[in-house]
Amino acid sequence: MKKKPVHVTFFGASVTEQSVHHRTHERTGFVNVFAEDFAEANGFIVSRVSAGSSDITDGGIVYTEKVIELRPDVCVLDWVTPATIKCDPRVIEQIVHRLLEHNILPVAVFFPRTDRVQKETPIAREIHRIFNDLMLPLYDIADRLDGVPLEKILRDTVHTNCFGARVYAEIILDILLETDLELFDVPKRPPPLYVNRVSSDSSPPAAARNVSIVPCKGIDGPLEFFVVLEQRVGPYSPLLDVNMVSGMGVSPERLETYSVLDPWCHRERQCIKRITGWHHADGLRKIILSCSSSMPPLAKRLDLKDGGTSPRHLKPRGDMFVVSNRRVSFRAIWS
Repeated sequence: MKKKPVHVTFFGASVTEQSVHHRTHERTGFVNVFAEDFAEANGFIVSRVSAGSSDITDGGIVYTEKVIELRPDVCVLDWVTPATIKCDPRVIEQIVHRLLEHNILPVAVFFPRTDRVQKETPIAREIHRIFNDLMLPLYDIADRLDGVPLEKILRDTVHTNCFGARVYAEIILDILLETDLELFDVPKRPPPLYVNRVSSDSSPPAAARNVSIVPCKGIDGPLEFFVVLEQRVGPYSPLLDVNMVSGMGVSPERLETYSVLDPWCHRERQCIKRITGWHHADGLRKIILSCSSSMPPLAKRLDLKDGGTSPRHLKPRGDMFVVSNRRVSFRAIWS
């Protein structure tokens, strides 16, 4: 009897998202090379969920649900590449335990960068700790390059050229062939967080300056949360004044000013990004996000088409999510 193919989903940021160079049409993405040259002959079928210019705390935690919908046997995780700082370990645990809940084996890989040693970053150390605790497979690609210098395989700090794409694909093939891909007795634990899709009575405006996020039912007691939005970002992306109303309060409480503008906003692109940091509320009644009239400090350092002078706004293009430590339904009111 022919063995059933193993379904592998590659899940990560821009290194995983790379496919074909838009000018030369060369394959610069390792997933493309693996799928086209190695998968069928070695008993694999391939899918991909990616979120370029995102990190584990927005694209990673939210799009885990897209991976689950594909029902793979194995998920190869690439979420160390874009991260520079330590993330809340609950975010990593959320991804791992949501996959395990659905009998999907997580396999973590660290892709190298020229500007730092990946395994020494805080997020890599946290992933290493969690995967070791659960005895899950984890691999550092830098340990398997056999002396091939990074400048031969990378076209910039982290993204592969066509030669690098093939090198990565061959390494990934070796990893998958040597790893026991059967789910053994991994302890399954309840995920610590919830990804709550926010509903809305109407479509958001093409350019929005304000949004209120209101619980559909009253919330008693403490809640930790942050907000994520599928959106277009670009030279117009704002600073957001983040306020909330909670408990018996009437007046909004200022939480932070959060920058949606990032170092790549000199060009417009589609992505999924956080629009608040982590916050704690006791009896949350409303989250209020408003575009600040202030120019983001980063705008002064970027070569923006409009010089950063046009009214700043959000461009919602997709769904909004509240990630929290409790399951809560929310609705959005845009203006």
